[in-house]
Amino acid sequence: MWRRAWLRLRDNGKPVWILVPFTPDWRWQLGRTDSPWYPTVRLFRQPARGDWRTAVMAVRAGLRGFLGTI
Repeated sequence: MWRRAWLRLRDNGKPVWILVPFTPDWRWQLGRTDSPWYPTVRLFRQPARGDWRTAVMAVRAGLRGFLGTI
């Protein structure tokens, strides 16, 4: 059974990255990599049902870029 993990996000200026399933919850909308409600959120979407590998690889690439800026 699929269980959703609920996040409470505060706008404290820290980056928050979220893996979003192919059929997202309404708050993550469709076709966006950001959130209108949470300015520090970056969304990594599952491109097809069951394809977490591609989403995780996108997080990996994003993390490499992020760590290169520190």
